[in-house]
Amino acid sequence: MHKNLTHPVAVVGYGCIFPPDGYDVERFWNNVLSGKPGVRTTPPERWNFKTYFDENRSAEDKTYCKLGGTIDAYSFPFDKYNYPRTSLDKLSRTQLMLLDSILQAMSMTKLAEDSFQNSETGVFVGNMLGDEAFSDYSINLRAKEFIYYLEQHPSYTGLPSQERDQIRQKFRRMVDESFIALDDTNTESIMYSALGKSVRNLLGIRGPSIIVDSACSAGVLVIDEAIKHLQERKLKTCITTAVLGNMNITGNVAFAKIGGLSPTHSSPLDHKANGLIPGEGAGTIILKRLDDALAEGDTIYAVIRGVGAASDGKGKSIYAPSSHGQLAAMQKSIERAGLRPKDIDYIETHATATLVGDKVELTTLQMLFEEEGLPPKSVALGSVKSQIGHSFSAAGMANLIKVIEGMRHNVMPPTHHFERTPEGIRLEDTPFYVNTETKPWPVRVPGEPKRASINAFGFGGINASVVVEEYLEPYHRKLAQEGLPDKISQLQPDIAVVGVGVVDSRGTGKEAWWDNINEVFVSRTGYPEKRWNKEINAIFDEDSTVQGSFVEDLKFPSIKFKIPPIILPEIDKGQQMALMAAGEAISDYGQDKLIPAKTGIYVGAMLGLESSVMADLRIRFVEYIEMLKQIPEFSQLPETVQNTLITDITAKFRSYIPKVGEDTLPGYMDNIIAGRIANFYNVNGPNVVIDSDTTSFMSALEQGMLSLSSGENNTVIVGGVHANMTPEFIDFFRKIQEVFKDSCPKCLTELGQFIPAEGSVFFVLKKYSDVLPGEKVYARIKGVLNEADMSKKASYGQVAGRAAEELASYSLCCNSFGNNAGRHQFYFGAHGGFVMLKAVLALEHGVTQWLEPTGNHSDQPGSTNLTSVHSHSILGGDYELLLDEASSECLLSWDGNEATTDQTGHQGDRWIESLVVHDVKVERSAYTFYAGEVNTEQLLSKLTRMLDAEEIRSDSPEVAAAFACRVAIVYKTQDELRRKLNALR
Repeated sequence: MHKNLTHPVAVVGYGCIFPPDGYDVERFWNNVLSGKPGVRTTPPERWNFKTYFDENRSAEDKTYCKLGGTIDAYSFPFDKYNYPRTSLDKLSRTQLMLLDSILQAMSMTKLAEDSFQNSETGVFVGNMLGDEAFSDYSINLRAKEFIYYLEQHPSYTGLPSQERDQIRQKFRRMVDESFIALDDTNTESIMYSALGKSVRNLLGIRGPSIIVDSACSAGVLVIDEAIKHLQERKLKTCITTAVLGNMNITGNVAFAKIGGLSPTHSSPLDHKANGLIPGEGAGTIILKRLDDALAEGDTIYAVIRGVGAASDGKGKSIYAPSSHGQLAAMQKSIERAGLRPKDIDYIETHATATLVGDKVELTTLQMLFEEEGLPPKSVALGSVKSQIGHSFSAAGMANLIKVIEGMRHNVMPPTHHFERTPEGIRLEDTPFYVNTETKPWPVRVPGEPKRASINAFGFGGINASVVVEEYLEPYHRKLAQEGLPDKISQLQPDIAVVGVGVVDSRGTGKEAWWDNINEVFVSRTGYPEKRWNKEINAIFDEDSTVQGSFVEDLKFPSIKFKIPPIILPEIDKGQQMALMAAGEAISDYGQDKLIPAKTGIYVGAMLGLESSVMADLRIRFVEYIEMLKQIPEFSQLPETVQNTLITDITAKFRSYIPKVGEDTLPGYMDNIIAGRIANFYNVNGPNVVIDSDTTSFMSALEQGMLSLSSGENNTVIVGGVHANMTPEFIDFFRKIQEVFKDSCPKCLTELGQFIPAEGSVFFVLKKYSDVLPGEKVYARIKGVLNEADMSKKASYGQVAGRAAEELASYSLCCNSFGNNAGRHQFYFGAHGGFVMLKAVLALEHGVTQWLEPTGNHSDQPGSTNLTSVHSHSILGGDYELLLDEASSECLLSWDGNEATTDQTGHQGDRWIESLVVHDVKVERSAYTFYAGEVNTEQLLSKLTRMLDAEEIRSDSPEVAAAFACRVAIVYKTQDELRRKLNALR
């Protein structure tokens, strides 16, 4: 029996849609067995290869790949589900695929749909790039710009007025017929943030919903983020989905410019590998803790034993794959399962069919197994991407569902079209082989389940891996009975804010920001004249009604961050501001104090970067020209006039939007906001961007705190960023203000009173019990409640057993940044972070005049300035945050021998000089180090790794006690601990 470090998780239902016609799990599995190909020429309704294809790889704004893993004529199966078409009109194609896969998974549970309509169920979505609807809406809106250039051109103004009118009217009509226009009915289908929440709301689920973006690893990393809520018993059920529905031409062109695509085929793991083929799809698994699933009689289809996520850290380039992060992710997942690599039967590789990427992954696998001593051909490898292409954020879920089906059918699934491994990779000298035949899944150890490892590695250096095994009732009942005890972290969280950084219109840096806190925020009417094209206000703000708080003169320190100024225009402003704000917070705390492998990055943002909008426009404006050529009145003009108009308008667009090159793709991807921070500061823990609309920062904060609570990280860098101030986003926000006639329930501020603002704010957080003497603490987070917690009337733990609203002396809400006209600065997904920043700095400076009194404040000795921060969601899912002063005392207990507390004291190599117990200062003269493992060999290996890396980290007593082999060492100094550990080796 192998003991987990985390509670095993049961898969109680699953569903999927994958190319070419895998509209459900059964058809997908049959395609896997038969080898039915899903890669073909991209259908013209997705994008027209005649417009964008060019064999010349250097052709401007063109791609050399016209292939795609596309789903044949997908439409939602209304005949299977009791949903009238009108009820789903507001959903995009991607949302419909997501909903379809969820309903399939629910049907496998044999539970009624209303069984999930509670606050104990959450919806977690792995995604990148949203849906094609936003791009189409952008092209519809930007037609105004094309018309403006056309009508300003001398060759056009010289035409008869009737002819001009005909051209303009017919062009506008063609645009409206081809591309979606924003209206009152489709805001939720266009907005990236609504991808999960709209489906959650439709299903009547009342728990939290977040989008997890880690690019191509999102299909597995979303599982890691979801089960944090199961491990801490914050939720009972997690509907965990991964989806990719955006097959937009822009992504294809951008990937082509880094040479990442194949012009001919998808051949993962093979010597013929010459690039990936973009694909689409959706997959869902429904998860419960194994002990809960067994107790409640659920049908269990598989068991997840461990998930691991890790960043590459420093590397040659932001998109170059690295064995370092891949190996760490796989090791984490296997170690959390209490297993060894040799316990794995099969590995579904990430293998995208890029030659370099596949070689790196095969090398990583050899490193993982090099000390296992397994014979040749004992571990099978596979990849479904040879059939369906690379479905990016959904790829990990396709891998997982393929493997679960193989286990259920006792079949080791084949990889089709494989011939031999790439030059330089000899599997004959390893335990691995690529399985190319459908055969029974061999039993490695009688009585133990089949096991597999599933990899998903993300562009930008974020890797995830999951260990899954078939469900065997006797084995898993025993495993659940011998599981880990629930951690005491269920009690009051106590998180120290130890670093702060900020960039917005008030200034760069926390000192400048605080100095200007009492000033009316900086806003302007109209768009900045130098940010985009000089005609922008004439085109998009004719009536001078646009207002925004812009960062107009960002001085990005290119030398510090080693980014040449020449490529800055290709790197999104949000990425730049995030690097600056996170960099300040990290320096404020002390970069040298970060332990790379135990540091994670969680960023909240409403997805969809400004640079992605501009790159999309750069590539797609040619579709306007194609339409113009179809208008008889235009095609009848002299050829020289036509060519002049087309050439000059083309020059207008290209004059202010950078050419698509090899830096464009990483420059506009949302997950690279976090990836750049991990890359520059050599962070090796997970890095992820999270979207839950206007509460995105709070969701990121909650995930970061859960990672601290679980022990996954001992430091987290949590931030929020918003920098999309394009006409598309401003126009979209105006429509949201009209559609969501909503008021915050706390401050009663209407959405219409807010003005868009951009900025970035970051914090470095750690457990208060890990704070060292002399370290600065700005404030302490006593808890975060999501809407599901609040609906259950949960409190912030053990703070006198009372709810936050009863305790807080002060509060802050959405309307924290106002002007004399009654308007309020609003940072969208980052807004909660800026409100928290105001509260943190007010507490740090002892200036409560900037906080709103609640009437709970007491001047009695020992009272503190507890401050609540409310964050309102436009799509549902508010958050409450409780902050305390840095100097507030801990709640301690006394057992007659020593001071104990879950909030302060000593953990591992953290030294606290004294504690206050019952008003008596107690000097501690000795400390205890704990470590546990499954056997003596692994325990000694663990201790050796710590000593060699000079990173001695104690397990908690609860974790150590869960292992068969454990050690406790009493010591007084760090040197004494090292000597005693060395003596064990």
